[in-house]
Amino acid sequence: MRRRLPPPSGGRIQTGRESIGSSRSAMPLLLRFRPRGSETNVDIQKGGRQTWPATRLGLSSQTSDRRSGKAWNREEDDQTARHYLMSYCHLEKNVTPRGPRAVTNSRAFAHAEPSCAAPFRACTIEMAKQDSNLKGHRPGLRPNPRHLLRSLVGKDRMPTTAPRTVYDPDLSKAQVKLFTDIAVPLLKEVLNHGLALFVRCSIRPEGDDENLMILFTYRHLLEMLDSVLIQIAECSPATAALQLRAMFEALLTLEYVTCDKAKTRQRALAYLYQVLLQRKAFYLAQDPNTPEGKAFLEYVSDDPYSKDYKSVQVQDLAERLKEIDELIDTPDFQVITEEYRRVRKTHGGKPNWYSLYDGPRTIKDLARLLKRGASYAILYKEWSERMHSVDAIDRILTHDSSGPSARPLRDPTELNSTVDFAITFAIAAARCLIRHYRPEEEPAFKKWVANEIMPNWKRIPKIIVKGSVERI
Repeated sequence: MRRRLPPPSGGRIQTGRESIGSSRSAMPLLLRFRPRGSETNVDIQKGGRQTWPATRLGLSSQTSDRRSGKAWNREEDDQTARHYLMSYCHLEKNVTPRGPRAVTNSRAFAHAEPSCAAPFRACTIEMAKQDSNLKGHRPGLRPNPRHLLRSLVGKDRMPTTAPRTVYDPDLSKAQVKLFTDIAVPLLKEVLNHGLALFVRCSIRPEGDDENLMILFTYRHLLEMLDSVLIQIAECSPATAALQLRAMFEALLTLEYVTCDKAKTRQRALAYLYQVLLQRKAFYLAQDPNTPEGKAFLEYVSDDPYSKDYKSVQVQDLAERLKEIDELIDTPDFQVITEEYRRVRKTHGGKPNWYSLYDGPRTIKDLARLLKRGASYAILYKEWSERMHSVDAIDRILTHDSSGPSARPLRDPTELNSTVDFAITFAIAAARCLIRHYRPEEEPAFKKWVANEIMPNWKRIPKIIVKGSVERI
C-alpha cells in the first residue's frame, strides 16, 4: 500500500465561499500531523472529497547511499538532476536578455548603476568551472547529461531536518493544490499582460525623462508581482507582504504622477531630482576624503564586520558627480531645486518628492489624496510592521483551550488576500499606464479584465484552516 501524506490533526483545510478578510481576521491553528498511513481531507467548493497521494512528491523508492549509509530517494534526486539539466541547457542558449529601452536624453541617467543582467554565457562558464570535476567535462562546455546525473544522484544531503510540525513545504503545497492550480496561472496572465503593456508603452513615448520614471516604476511593480507569484506557488503568502507593500507604494507613485497630465512632467522631475540627490550622496559617501565619506566610515567603525568593508571603487567618481551637478543646474531642475529648498525650509527636514508644489507631506496623506486611505490604514501599516519585525508575536502566536502555540511556516491563511491584493494593484497600475500612454486600448483592456481575469478570479477557492493546535 502506498503511504499517505500526513495531514493536519483534528481538522481539514476547507474551501468555501467565506472570505478570510485581512491577514489577521482568521487566526489559523498550528498544524499537527497524524502518523503516516492516514489521509488528508480537502473539501472542495462544490462538494466532494479528494485524498492526496502518499509520500513526499509522490516518490516512494528508498535506497541506501553507500558512502554515508543514509537513506535517500533516487526518484527525487533524479527529478532534481533533471531540473538542473534543464536550467543548464537553458543557459547554454547564450541569449542575452534585451528589454525595451525607455527614452531618456539626460547624460546623468545614462550612467545608471552597473547592470545585474550579465549575459547567460558568463553564467554557463562559471557553472562549468564549478562542475569541472565531472567526468568527460571541459570548462566552458555543457557536460554530458549522463555524467551530470550520475554526479547529482545519491549525493550527500545536509544533516539537519526541520521538525515537520512546523515546516513541511511539500505537504503545504499539496494541501493547497486546488488553490494554486487556478491562482498561479491567473497571476502569470496578469504578469504577462503587464510586461506586454510595458513593451508597448516603451516604444517611442512622447516626452522626455518623465517616461523613465513612469515606466521603470511600473516595471518595478511587475517585478514585485513576479515575486508574489513565486511565493504563492510555494505556499508562502506571509512573506509576500513585503512585495505587496512595495507594489502599493509603486501604485501610489504611478497614480499621483499620471492622474493630472498637466502636472505629470513636474511631478516626475521632482521624483528624478530626489534620485539625483540620493545618487550624489552615495557617491560622496564612497570617497573617504569627503565629509560624507568620513562620517560613513565613523558610523560603521564599531561594527564587527567593518574591517572587511571596502569602498566601492568608482574610477570616474569625480566625472559622475560633475555630470549630476551639471544636470541639476539645467533650467528644469533649477526650478525643482528652488521648490525643494522652499519646502525644506517650511516643513523642516528633507521633504519627499511628492511633497513639492503643495503636495502631501507623508505617504499616509498621499494615500488619502488618491482615495486609498483604507488600504493604507488597514493593509500598509500591517505590512510595514511585518517588514520591521514588529508583528512577529501577534502574527505567529495563537491560542486556544490548550494554550499558546506557534503557527507553522508556509501557513496558507493569507493565500486569498495575497492573490487578491496582488491582482488588484497590478490591474490598477496597468490602467494608469493605458490612460496615460495608450487611451485607445482602454476598451480592449476592460474586455480582457471582464473575460479573462474576473471569471478565473471568482473560481479561486477560499482557504479556511481548521483543526486543533499542538503546544510547542
